[in-house]
Amino acid sequence: VGNDYQNLPLIADFCWWVDESDNLVPPDTGDFAQPLLWAGVAVTSLLLLFLLLIKRRKENEDEESYD
Repeated sequence: VGNDYQNLPLIADFCWWVDESDNLVPPDTGDFAQPLLWAGVAVTSLLLLFLLLIKRRKENEDEESYD
């Protein structure tokens, strides 16, 4: 199409700096959703594991009673 810059490599050098160092701390939003979410997932997983173990134990007791 006549573009002289098409398919040529681009080299860029960026230099970043911050004049104010006081505002670099992220704000405290009070959002505790992430830790509570993971705690809920952990509790649910442990509960399901516990119920699975109880079910298997009952199945093993039923099989032993038939023998």
